[in-house]
Amino acid sequence: MSEPPYSAATAAQVQAAPDRPRLDAKTRIRLRTTGLAAIDYALNVVILCCYAAVGTIAAFVPWVVLGISIVLNVIFLGGIASGWSKRLRDPSMTAWQVGAACGINMLALIMAPQIGYMFLINVFVPLCYGSLYFERRAFLAAWVLLSAAIALALWANGFQVGVALGSPVEKGLFLVNVALALGRFLTINAEVSHLRARLQQRNRELAEASVRAERLATRDELTGLPNRREALRVLQVECERADRAGSRVCIAMVDADHFKRINDSHGHPVGDEVLCELGRLLQTALRTADHVFRYGGEEFMVLLVDCDADDPVAPFERAREAVEVHGWEALAPGLQVTVSIGTTQRQPREPVEQVLRRADAALYEAKARGRNRVQFGALR
Repeated sequence: MSEPPYSAATAAQVQAAPDRPRLDAKTRIRLRTTGLAAIDYALNVVILCCYAAVGTIAAFVPWVVLGISIVLNVIFLGGIASGWSKRLRDPSMTAWQVGAACGINMLALIMAPQIGYMFLINVFVPLCYGSLYFERRAFLAAWVLLSAAIALALWANGFQVGVALGSPVEKGLFLVNVALALGRFLTINAEVSHLRARLQQRNRELAEASVRAERLATRDELTGLPNRREALRVLQVECERADRAGSRVCIAMVDADHFKRINDSHGHPVGDEVLCELGRLLQTALRTADHVFRYGGEEFMVLLVDCDADDPVAPFERAREAVEVHGWEALAPGLQVTVSIGTTQRQPREPVEQVLRRADAALYEAKARGRNRVQFGALR
């Protein structure tokens, strides 16, 4: 039996054939923009043909414009689609495309001054395309060069800029040309507005991402409290402010007593809930101006600003009592949580590191004396 036209071997060869490379998103956008410019050329050629048909301009004008337009669009579309334009600084070849479009209109102004208004209007359309990509210096260069080109074209045609309105057809073509020019302006402006909206959305997303990143960098993920890094920053700021104002700050290190035992007896999820609840209790027991930080593990740091120099221990004693009498059994049967607190008062101009060491030493002393207590670390 003869082999069918499409055998398994043939199918395998077809399947093994390499796929044609697909165009990337940026290339597709460049091709779309250049394609819109090609449509713009085509509309102009149609209008020129109509003017030539009624005898307003010479018959060769639309053919010249058409021939040049085809050559230029083949070059631009081919260069972009093939990837050759990616070697250039501007892969869209915007400056070249704008220059070519303006050059064609200047040539047409010389060949058909009877409808010179059309070409002077048309030069603004490619400049609108350029607004999507041009930098400020490019706009300045375009302004100077185009002004010189218009002056040269007008000199070449004897400074004739006609508006053909003699016949009903010419009046209709005038209205059509103006309407098309307005439509192209609005289309390009709509594209600019779309890009601006996308940019604003991107900026909002970046701002939100920046806020999230900053929060992750300065906040403890479990408790939501500021973390150790933020604690050291705020402590430095508040100490400098206290030195300027002549006020005092108190620092306390707070540690959950026997926290490993809680994890072992009730599980880590309960331990996590205990830490979160401890953070909330400390915040509730203190003033809103004071700061509570998750310093690490089961340890918290508390910073009191403008504290009472005569009785710096009282606020921490209230916090300790609030933890002791809290209804912890709501989290787990038989659960009881207490904290040990080591606190100290910063002296004027005292280095932050020294204050932290004294508070930490006071915390260890509180643990050594039986836990569930507040220990003040005095200067020695």
